[in-house]
Amino acid sequence: MNSFDEISSFNNNLFTQTNIIIPIHLNKLVKIGRDQSQCNLILSDSLVSSVHGLIWSIKFDSDTPSNVYLLDKSRNGIFVNDILVGKGKTIMLMNNDFIEIKFVLGFKYITDKKSMINQKELLREWSISDNLLGFGSFGKVYTAFNKSSNKYYAVKLINKDCEFYKKEAQILLKINHNHIIQVHEALMSNNSLYIFQDLICGGDLFSYLVQGDIMKGVPEVEAILIIFQILKALDYLHNTLNIIHRDLKLDNILLEAPIPYTRIYVCDFGIAKKLNHISQRSTTVVGTVEYSAPEVFPSIFRRDGYTYKCDMWSLGVMCHILLSGVSPFYSDTGSKKMIEKARIGLINYEIDQFKSVSARAKNFISGLIQLDANQRLSVNDCFNHKWILLNKDLLDRAYEEKVLGNK
Repeated sequence: MNSFDEISSFNNNLFTQTNIIIPIHLNKLVKIGRDQSQCNLILSDSLVSSVHGLIWSIKFDSDTPSNVYLLDKSRNGIFVNDILVGKGKTIMLMNNDFIEIKFVLGFKYITDKKSMINQKELLREWSISDNLLGFGSFGKVYTAFNKSSNKYYAVKLINKDCEFYKKEAQILLKINHNHIIQVHEALMSNNSLYIFQDLICGGDLFSYLVQGDIMKGVPEVEAILIIFQILKALDYLHNTLNIIHRDLKLDNILLEAPIPYTRIYVCDFGIAKKLNHISQRSTTVVGTVEYSAPEVFPSIFRRDGYTYKCDMWSLGVMCHILLSGVSPFYSDTGSKKMIEKARIGLINYEIDQFKSVSARAKNFISGLIQLDANQRLSVNDCFNHKWILLNKDLLDRAYEEKVLGNK
């Protein structure tokens, strides 16, 4: 278990030692601040913001240990080991880190997690730890530290089929976008490929929607802002770079923090494809069946391959789940049944989970989940759809103030 220990507080310049322990549970926020309605660690001091900081624990994979992160949301700052974090910035906490709100509170982060920052190896200016973040078919993801920037990153370590994954690195190294994972360097060493990318600390969208043993949708006002950000990423991929992702799903959307209206990032470009032109077609059968367009898989629909419109079907499936907590074509009997359901393409809006969803949002989903890819909404069509267009002023304001933090 991860927990706080040795909380020390400052009051009227007198140092007081207390013995408060606050446990940190997976996917549960610890909010620090003055606002009693929002925070569970309340500090009644004028130096403290309404919500001064957030701390949470995330597991990126069921077989890996959890990691704990701190987000500074304050004007006066949070210091970790006497170094200012900075408003809007998130850091990973390490065992025995001392966290301080100057002249108000100091406390220590304690964990029984072993080998948290033991060095695994050195590679140029990168120090790679044995702190495992997650697994994948490609290999493993570890925490890395860059000496020049003095920051932590994530590094994919790939020991097999390196030539295949070089393509992902080559694609990502050319990408610079607010809502796409940023790769900073790709290195070969001892027949292994290392892909160094930003450490995004809020977990994935799938985990965000899971509450206990069930998945729940989010309010429409939150869902539309998530979709709006994904559309910005797809606009850049499809219309600027001629890249199709081919594996858009909740698991491949990362959150800056596990809170509403946070910034999101599209990740995992392992099966992405660079097209020579936007009308070029692909014939490779790839992707995750639950989210994949019917034309991707061998069937009567697939006569001449598929285009970037396969990503738009996947967006429709994600939007359906975001608004309802229900996957439209999921079947616990396996892939074959899901493919059969997708080929029919029927969506049931009569279920209870859709009762509070607007007609425009449901029409938006239907426009994306079209069997005929030619009739399916493109990115440009989505931006001009009434669900987005009539909310554009609110979306732009929420995007600037909440996502980018420009207020």
